[in-house]
Amino acid sequence: MTLIDYLKIIRRRAALIVSIILVMCVGAGVLQSQFAQPTYLASSKLIVNKTNMIEGQPFIDQNSLAINLMFINTYKELIKTPPVLEQVVKLYPELNLTANALATKMKVTTVQGSQIMTITIQDKSYEKASRIVNALAMVFKNEIPKIMRIENVEILSEANPRNQTVPQETSLVYVLLISLIVSAILAFLVAFLLESFDRRMKDNEDIEKLLGIPVLANVAEISKKQLKTIKPVTTFKRVGEEKHVHAHS
Repeated sequence: MTLIDYLKIIRRRAALIVSIILVMCVGAGVLQSQFAQPTYLASSKLIVNKTNMIEGQPFIDQNSLAINLMFINTYKELIKTPPVLEQVVKLYPELNLTANALATKMKVTTVQGSQIMTITIQDKSYEKASRIVNALAMVFKNEIPKIMRIENVEILSEANPRNQTVPQETSLVYVLLISLIVSAILAFLVAFLLESFDRRMKDNEDIEKLLGIPVLANVAEISKKQLKTIKPVTTFKRVGEEKHVHAHS
């Protein structure tokens, strides 16, 4: 099929395509406005700070800084592992979480070149999100010496359950944009699928492709409204002829 053929299909199925797009976009907008629940983010910050001791005083050199940065990448993955998550579940049963549920709520980020690691928890309740993230930070700090045989993690800041933040809501524009893209793809797929099963002859080109011969003439379609405008004229008879009725539009 050529590009012209695809454009013809789109033109013939334009009503169906537009209908599918409108229904899906309106439905997505209604669902977003009526049933979407806001969520809250609570975060806690940890600092990885291994120092060397010189004459009883802490000292950080370039080597210590490089080691701390390497620890950051390891700790970002280590905090998501079952030993840490299951310990949180065990020590804080009031949170009513499983290790898998905790992993889905958690996000760990760092800034390149920084020794600070930010743990973020997303939940429908800001108070619960704060309790979860603080528990996770505390357990991770306590478990690191057991796992890595080194004590170099400190809690820099904790989430305050009383300082509720602004809820995180998915933008309606974003939802409609995604719905538009998805519905357009679906609408075109449905249109082309229906066209592939439709074996009717739609124009002269379809007939020529099927028979391999040119179309010499065709009969134009006349609507009922056009038929009503055709009126018969007065009959007349010539010598030696039968009566004829002539009509004109």
